[in-house]
Amino acid sequence: MSKDSVLPTPVSAVDIAGSSLQPQTGPWTSIDAWQGEAPVTVGLPRSLGETGTVMAWLRLDAPIVNGPDVETDGGTLLEFPDFGKVNVWWYRGYGGIVWETAEDMPDLPLEVPGFPGPQWLHFCYTWDAVSGSLDGYINGTPIRLPGTQIAPWKTTRPVCEVRIDTSRWSIAGLQVSDRRLDRGDVLAAVPSIYRGALDHTLGAQDLGTLNPDDWRGATLFENALSTPSDIAGWRMEGPGAVEFHEGWMRMRSLTPDTEGKEGHIVHWCDRDLPADFLLEFEVRIIGTRGLNIIFFCAKGRDGRDALDPTLSERTGVFGHYTGGDINCYHVSYYAHTPGVGGRTTSNLRKNHGFYLVDNGPIGIPPGDTGIHHVALLKRGGTIRLGIDGRCVMDWHDDGVHYGPVFGAGKMSLRQMKWTIAEYRNLRVSQPVAPTLCCTSQTQMP
Repeated sequence: MSKDSVLPTPVSAVDIAGSSLQPQTGPWTSIDAWQGEAPVTVGLPRSLGETGTVMAWLRLDAPIVNGPDVETDGGTLLEFPDFGKVNVWWYRGYGGIVWETAEDMPDLPLEVPGFPGPQWLHFCYTWDAVSGSLDGYINGTPIRLPGTQIAPWKTTRPVCEVRIDTSRWSIAGLQVSDRRLDRGDVLAAVPSIYRGALDHTLGAQDLGTLNPDDWRGATLFENALSTPSDIAGWRMEGPGAVEFHEGWMRMRSLTPDTEGKEGHIVHWCDRDLPADFLLEFEVRIIGTRGLNIIFFCAKGRDGRDALDPTLSERTGVFGHYTGGDINCYHVSYYAHTPGVGGRTTSNLRKNHGFYLVDNGPIGIPPGDTGIHHVALLKRGGTIRLGIDGRCVMDWHDDGVHYGPVFGAGKMSLRQMKWTIAEYRNLRVSQPVAPTLCCTSQTQMP
């Protein structure tokens, strides 16, 4: 049986237009399968409210990818009036599936570089409004860290119908329940050949190890980051403060409570990194909230140095780096921002354009305040990120889909305004080429 063309459970196409579903035994209301040219609205004998679950199979008839030539696209698959929607959406930079709720209720987005196809995928959203729980799954893999607590919310009225739009995509096995499910219940609805099938796309694949000792060649430069003189030539963008104590460089924003996009900081090293390098440093997150990023291979889009004063002013606002007049890669390795709890991935993006090119497992877990060793490797188009010897990113830039591979340029440490973090023992080495130390991955088809 091919999972690319056939749903591995018996389904029968049911014309549900104008039908009235009858109550069933057990917790589920089910619609076996549907594909049509116009939206239909179906009544639900079991209403949704403070607790509930929505799950279904979605068929993608072809690969969905991002990239410079991609136009904004998407649509609503399922809509529960005044309650929630399941949307598939796509931009040039990234796309995915999102559970979008009514005002004052939480959303649950999924951002990915693309989905392979043709194939079926299973999605599930399950919640308990009173306890502050909203979880999502693709093929049984969590897209929010299990146990993540969010602010409780109120539902205004029971939801008794669903609007189904399959004018562009096929939906099968649609089920709704008035109960919240745990992961075991969700997995029971996903046949074994599908479980984990999209884990690399979702950033959940085990990528093995990345031992920097295996890659470290001649040292190009080192910086202890322990005294003010160590960063005499560095440049801070945004309202950042730098302090030193006990051999660490501490960075923080002076305006952590600023509204909007302001308040974030970017600290640039004054030395160029070559096109191929192994960058290492130690980091310790102080507190729990924040997001940490490394910008690298940064250069003006016209070839000027990234710190050239004639480039447009940058003040820590993210768009200045992802959509401004520099090119660079950036990778996140810690993410625990207010209102966006439970992220399950490290992300690698290519700029100008904010292209999400790869997802990987969590680098530093939310709330972890221990000391961690970060190793970022670039060799040709291969980019790998290791945290404490664990590979959390492994991607190859083919120099075609997202434009040419970036070469020598500046690197910087970015923190969102809520972050306080300490750094020490930065080292840049020439990489050597041992036997591959982790599973090599390439971009989406």
